[in-house]
Amino acid sequence: MQTQKTSVQKIINKGGVTKLFCYSLLSLSITNALAEEATLGTINVIDTPESIQNKKVGETVKTAKTLEKQQISSTRDLVKYETGITVVEKGRMGASGYAVRGVEENRVNITIDGLAQAQTISSQGFKELFEGYGNFNNTRNGIEVETIKQVNLAKGSDSTKVGSGALGGAVIFETKDARDFLMGKDFYYKFKTGYATANNEKMFSHTLAGRFKDFDALVIRTDRDGHELENFGYDDYPDIPELGSQGRSRQKADPYNISKESTLFKLSYNPNENNRFTVMYDDYKNHSKGTDWSYTLAPMQTERDKPEVDSRHTNDKSNRRNVAFMFENYSETPLWDSLKVSVSKQKISQKARTDEYCDGVDACRGVQNPLGIQLKDGKLVDNKGNEIAVGETEAYDYSGKKNGERIVTLVDKNGKELPYPDETENWEGKMIKRNQKDLWSNATDSREVFLDCSKFDCSGSIRYHHISGNKFVDDKKYADIDLNKEQTVIVREWPDIDWDSNWNQIDIIKRKKTVFIVEDIKRGGAHYKHILPQETYWDDKGDYWNDPNYEGWRADAPSEWSKTGKVGYNNSDEYRLILPGSRGYETNIWTDRSLNTDTLQLKLDLTKFFTVKDIDNDLAYGISYEKTEKSMINYTGYGSINHKWWAISDMDDIDENGNPTCNKRFSIFCNRSSGAETFLMPVVTKSGEFHISDNIRINDKVAFDLGYRYDKVSHKPHYKVGVDPALPKGLYDGVLLNGTAEENMEYLAKQKRKFSNSSYSLAGIFDPTDYLRIQAKYSTGFRIPTSDELYFTFKHPDFSIKPNLDLKVEKAKTKEVALTFHKNNSFITLGAFRTDYQNFIELAFKGYTQFKNSKGQTSGIPYRLYQNRNNSKAKVQGLSIAAKLYLSDLLDKPNGFNIGYKFEYQKGKTFGIDTDSAGNEREMWHAINAIQPMKQILSVGYVSPEQDYGFDIFYTHASAKKKTASYNPYHGADQGIFNGPDEGTYAKHLSKAYNVFDVIGFYKPIKDLTIQAGVYNLFDQEYATWESIRSIRQFGTSNMICKKATPGLGCGYADQGIERFSAPGRNFKLNLSYEF
Repeated sequence: MQTQKTSVQKIINKGGVTKLFCYSLLSLSITNALAEEATLGTINVIDTPESIQNKKVGETVKTAKTLEKQQISSTRDLVKYETGITVVEKGRMGASGYAVRGVEENRVNITIDGLAQAQTISSQGFKELFEGYGNFNNTRNGIEVETIKQVNLAKGSDSTKVGSGALGGAVIFETKDARDFLMGKDFYYKFKTGYATANNEKMFSHTLAGRFKDFDALVIRTDRDGHELENFGYDDYPDIPELGSQGRSRQKADPYNISKESTLFKLSYNPNENNRFTVMYDDYKNHSKGTDWSYTLAPMQTERDKPEVDSRHTNDKSNRRNVAFMFENYSETPLWDSLKVSVSKQKISQKARTDEYCDGVDACRGVQNPLGIQLKDGKLVDNKGNEIAVGETEAYDYSGKKNGERIVTLVDKNGKELPYPDETENWEGKMIKRNQKDLWSNATDSREVFLDCSKFDCSGSIRYHHISGNKFVDDKKYADIDLNKEQTVIVREWPDIDWDSNWNQIDIIKRKKTVFIVEDIKRGGAHYKHILPQETYWDDKGDYWNDPNYEGWRADAPSEWSKTGKVGYNNSDEYRLILPGSRGYETNIWTDRSLNTDTLQLKLDLTKFFTVKDIDNDLAYGISYEKTEKSMINYTGYGSINHKWWAISDMDDIDENGNPTCNKRFSIFCNRSSGAETFLMPVVTKSGEFHISDNIRINDKVAFDLGYRYDKVSHKPHYKVGVDPALPKGLYDGVLLNGTAEENMEYLAKQKRKFSNSSYSLAGIFDPTDYLRIQAKYSTGFRIPTSDELYFTFKHPDFSIKPNLDLKVEKAKTKEVALTFHKNNSFITLGAFRTDYQNFIELAFKGYTQFKNSKGQTSGIPYRLYQNRNNSKAKVQGLSIAAKLYLSDLLDKPNGFNIGYKFEYQKGKTFGIDTDSAGNEREMWHAINAIQPMKQILSVGYVSPEQDYGFDIFYTHASAKKKTASYNPYHGADQGIFNGPDEGTYAKHLSKAYNVFDVIGFYKPIKDLTIQAGVYNLFDQEYATWESIRSIRQFGTSNMICKKATPGLGCGYADQGIERFSAPGRNFKLNLSYEF
């Protein structure tokens, strides 16, 4: 058992503190150099309380100051201290959007600067087939926290704000602008660095804003470099190659190197006070690279003394790039007070690459060389450079006993057999004696070889040994082949017997000629020697059946079937190179799959304030047009890595670029790649919308918020053979039409679909007294069926999916009320809500069918057919409390203390299709897994009167996920296919209640320098969130745990492996920032 290091020790050991100190000194030096020309700013990690008048029911706005104060560093941290909203966990791929009020991922809209972000492939059929195997990065992309100006967490269905997808709510990000930093100054610079022990992440961020004449600009560059999030007890659990460290039984998080790069650039031109032109470049890259030790299909390697085998390596990328142009006008006209035109072009790529190879270098099975055989000056030497030769020894048989047979073996200069591991495990698991010959190879007979002159001395000779099988051919034990001669000829004679025409035995002399052809190849900067051993026999008159009068070498005999007119040589089987017994390289089988979302958006937004009969109206309206193309591009291939000097025989040529080719041998030595392929037909989605909202203030006690939005969306698939990535023909043959795959593809590509929807929002605000506010809201949301839900096609006897071109729009309605008691900035809000969902799209079983081909014929095989359909509905309701008490409001005198409290309880159920263990399907109401257990957060904060230090203490209590509040959609398969116990329809794994304390503080030793530190999970509580627990999969190869004790899988007990889904133990964050 390893000794667990504290998180502080990790910082010190990895140089985290040293780096922080060095960067802080660098920042101070830069500041001193520029201080004379710059106006000093002040760091402010103290978030200004949101005005009660601005608080809207169901919404929480978090500003950059709040994010800074809470040391938010990821989208997961963003909702850590919120109730009723969590991230969706996807294991290796990280977080995938949010879960709000019983729905998740695509049913919670995410926008950045008004642009919708990439949606997952939401078709349940696709998820069933592919998501459990880690081959796709089917997640929603993220954002760099340092670029966020503010984020609005809007809970409840309301599509008037963002359009399609806002069924359960929306997360609306807005990025920073130069104007946010240049209030009363023309220059701003901030340097920030940080370190987190939970994932060993180092962060460096630079923010630079400036104004020169009519121009202003902003640049924010942020880099993060870290590792996987360490689960509780991470350092105590076994790692490769210990038992229990691989596959579903693995208890510690899989190792990943995670780097994030973000660049935000905005340049604006202000020709006058009423007009502003801006260009923006927003680039975000998230790169994760590591090893999936928990992957269930990799060969087990849990013994130190055995060669290493293949493991699965991951290389995942999430890239988002937005290039935009904006024009703003602030001239007061009859139609607007402000006008904004924006044109944005966004490209999002979610890539998942897996490579399966051995990374143990010389310990890998494919490059084993236990005898340390080398070639020096073309001759055999041991690992110390001493020349060795080929001798003979008595052989061991398969039972490990000597059998008297003499076989070849490698000996030193004294004729002593080289030492070697002389025992191996046989098929019965017993250790038996083995032959040294088993550890090296002479199997390169009759095969040409290519010597890489960068690894061999090609100026001399190379020794071929005269061996056949395990024995010497004759007393001439070897031949040295001159690599500088085009041919080396060896002629051998030996006595033999034959029969004459009367079948009488006669004595003869046989002759064989072996020709070593050496070709010097210099191409593309590479230099190889190509050696081809060939042989032929001598024919006396009467020996050659085709010409009884011919006498000479058979290769030179005439032949009417040969292109050269001669019989020609055969490959030699008599002279052989002696090499290590492994192939000399490792294979790499890889897949590279990308989900791409390209969006072009044109948008017009206007605002107008006006008064009608003493009623104030704050009007906002506009239109937009979007064109989005969703596509998938897949590549698969194989090749070789870790080439050793003896990897010389699996190629057949050298191309013009100097690379080996394997066109004749079809060897895995050479890299091969498929063309671009896809499982999804590319679809272009065009959408247009008109929106209008009005904040109406009747008087100082009554106000209304009205909103309306009309959306029109069309999906248009397209597919052109040879232009678009290839679709597997087998998936389309006879699926829609009784025709060929091409006919079905062509038919589907013509199926354009259109949708439209009107969304409404009505909120009323009533302030009967100066301390009481009553709010009520009714709003609607919708989600257009995604292109994959409409068009995805799959065909297999066990699981076939037929497109459904008649899907309807998913809809939701939310009713919400809130009662707020307030004084100054202090408040307590009591809320209640209910959301009803309709037309939920889910995968439904359609029965068994037999597909017909273009001739009307069937294969006779029944196919289990599924199809997406609008079958499900749901309802979610809940209660919430949000409170903040500033003691200065209570005591009517300055006091830096504040107390906060948040609470939310939800319950709900959905109506859908359930399958029992016999495969029977039924419609029923069941629980919703996306509903979080009841959560409460209590906080206590303090800020000193001089605002130079302060702290916040957060206490989080989450209730256990109740069994009756969960649902296992695969319970039928668990009981029927896997013979598991009948646990009803409930989830097998549930989260337990937990209590966690976090302490965050800041200190300003000087005016412009701020040091922040946080201790998270202060009392080192072992716990797991419900979102993490429900990411455990029941089938597949990723996110699996042990179902029961199975020693062959490394499983010592049921549920082993669930430990890696736990949250980090006690961990620390340290941030240091300097600005002026």
